[in-house]
Amino acid sequence: MSEEQRSRETASQNQVSQEGTEPKRTDVERVEEAAQAIVRAIETGSDRFWEAQVEAQAKATKPKNPVVGTMLFVASTWVVFFAIFSGITLLVGRVAYEVGPFHALERIGREQKQADTQKDLGKFHVELGNSLLLVGKAKEAKAEFERARELDPFNQRAEMGVLKSELFESVEAEDYAPAVIDRKLDELVEERPDTHVYAFRGTLRYFEVIPPAPGLAEQKKEKPYQLALSDLNKAVNRNPSNAYAYSGMASIYSELGQFDNHLKNAEKAHNLAPRDQWFKHNYANALYVNKRYKDAIKEYKEITFLDSQFMWAYHDLAQLYRLTDDYFALSDSQWYYRQFINMLEDEEVTSLEKNQGGVVFTTGPDSYPVYLSETPEMRYYAYYSIALTSYLRGQTKNADDYVNKAKAIQVDRDIKSEIERLMKYDVKVLQEEQPGLNTNDFSKKYLT
Repeated sequence: MSEEQRSRETASQNQVSQEGTEPKRTDVERVEEAAQAIVRAIETGSDRFWEAQVEAQAKATKPKNPVVGTMLFVASTWVVFFAIFSGITLLVGRVAYEVGPFHALERIGREQKQADTQKDLGKFHVELGNSLLLVGKAKEAKAEFERARELDPFNQRAEMGVLKSELFESVEAEDYAPAVIDRKLDELVEERPDTHVYAFRGTLRYFEVIPPAPGLAEQKKEKPYQLALSDLNKAVNRNPSNAYAYSGMASIYSELGQFDNHLKNAEKAHNLAPRDQWFKHNYANALYVNKRYKDAIKEYKEITFLDSQFMWAYHDLAQLYRLTDDYFALSDSQWYYRQFINMLEDEEVTSLEKNQGGVVFTTGPDSYPVYLSETPEMRYYAYYSIALTSYLRGQTKNADDYVNKAKAIQVDRDIKSEIERLMKYDVKVLQEEQPGLNTNDFSKKYLT
């Protein structure tokens, strides 16, 4: 037996001997031992195992063609490149052009805000236009409505305002075809019966009235004005702030000789628009005819302070001062007449819109009024009036000069006769208010 065989046999015997001496184990113990052996094998071989798996997978997926590899790389990483490119673009836009990622949304927001602001401004101009119509400023109101329409082309109230303003302008200027404008106003009343429309139709109906003959019974006098008064009352019932409607009623009551109602409505109009020269002038006239002379003088003076070129206030002050018993009354009257005459001789002043149009002078409840429409007629009357004041002050030479200046003015014979009738009425009122003044001699000398 060889040495090698003896060694193997000896080892085999030793192993058998150990197994014989080894204590017997249960099945559970043997299973646990086997499991622990497997875990130890995994822990010692897992790193090498997974490295081998990754390497094998890389070799399997690596394309043999470089172009294909590049395409696969781009396809797998395009999202990253797109994000980087977008970030760079946004950065350049912010730095170079001040454009942010939400610039479009911000622009839309600004545009919406601007549109809302324009609508709000349009509403403001409409309200301003309506306020101007309440005081009879049709031209200025139209400009506001047109501005509102520019800001908001779909503003129906602005469109209606322009229409009302245009109708009102034509009524005030008495530049219209009665049949046409009557129909338009009637349609407006049916479609939109607001305070302005009633005021305009009432004014139109007032202008169309033929003044009744003096001496008629009160009821017969009122009848031609009933439709106008009805519309104007509806206007103030819908809006108590309609100064224009109150002023229209004041004018009607003045023509009817109802001076209490005249004053009441003129005062309401004036209180609603205290700085409006026409409403203030109408209020002063109402105070005048109600013989509240000092109050009337106060209002007329305020008009001259507000507007030094409103010439009718100077005429009225000249008339009023002559009726008062103040020590300097005749002197003041003469001064205001001079100012009035100077304005009448100044074409720039007489051409002003506020000084245009005719003037109606009352000659008592039982007599027709006198209507003067041209500047020469008014100058003729003004020279006679200042002649009366000068005569009462004892300045007979000045009185002669003024009367001669009046006679030198080319005036129609019928107008001269009407002015003489008006002067006789002025003398009559002066005799009643200031019986101590020597007015009869003036009439005998200059009024034949």
